[in-house]
Amino acid sequence: MMRREGFTLVEMLTALLILSVLLMIAIPYWSQYQLRAKISEGLGLVGPLKNMATEFYMINNRFPANNADINLENGAEYRGNWTAAIEFSNTPSPGTIIITFDSTKLPQLDINNTLMLVPTWENGHTLWTCTGGTLDDRLRPHQCRS
Repeated sequence: MMRREGFTLVEMLTALLILSVLLMIAIPYWSQYQLRAKISEGLGLVGPLKNMATEFYMINNRFPANNADINLENGAEYRGNWTAAIEFSNTPSPGTIIITFDSTKLPQLDINNTLMLVPTWENGHTLWTCTGGTLDDRLRPHQCRS
């Protein structure tokens, strides 16, 4: 009697086909997930700056218009691995924080590499919206999607 050991060629090819289809589906999702995780770094870096803007508002009854208002030279201490610059702006309103991501490290972003956090003062609290900027909506952190 003949003993059969191992897998046949058809079984191996079927397993390889199933695995390749799964990888074709998973790799783009994984790449986008990694890119979104790198982008979310910027929101973590602006935490102290949001506090500075709120304190500035409480003292001066207005939000800072630029980095100099809060004695922030160039924001270099708030840069991260994927963030090129973080700065205060007067556009579209005072206190806007613009996060610019490093397009050389994240070439998928190209020129669409900014995320804006715009403050509003309501009932003694600063509320931040982050739907502005040129960053593609599908790459934004969940709370920043329009």
